[in-house]
Amino acid sequence: MRSYNPWSSGGICLVLLACQGCFGGSSVPLANVDGVVTKDGNPVVAATVVFNPTTGRPSSGKTDEKGVFHLQFTQDHQGAVLGQHTVIISLPGSGAPSGPVGSGKRPPRPKGSGIEEVHWPEPVTVEKSGNAFTFDL
Repeated sequence: MRSYNPWSSGGICLVLLACQGCFGGSSVPLANVDGVVTKDGNPVVAATVVFNPTTGRPSSGKTDEKGVFHLQFTQDHQGAVLGQHTVIISLPGSGAPSGPVGSGKRPPRPKGSGIEEVHWPEPVTVEKSGNAFTFDL
């Protein structure tokens, strides 16, 4: 009978494949995502855009003076996980989050927080390329 050594080259490969994506690093399949947020045709400045994937870590970005955003997966990695996402746009107000969101889903904001959240009605799909979205509120 042949014994299996988990530290053999095959065992190490299995461990690496099993942990791929565990740490939120570059091994997670990401794609660049950008877009524009407008309201009544005008750019929305300082809005936070969050893409929540069906599974995995969310990505977020903040709009600039032209309403343009670029998603960040982590501090060191741009983009969002490939696949379907729900989108939440937090309009400017006191206490708006900045930078990438944590690894879990964020609970709804308490009433009276001064921030209006818009839950985009349809899911969006992040593909390997061509991920430019326009959200007209």
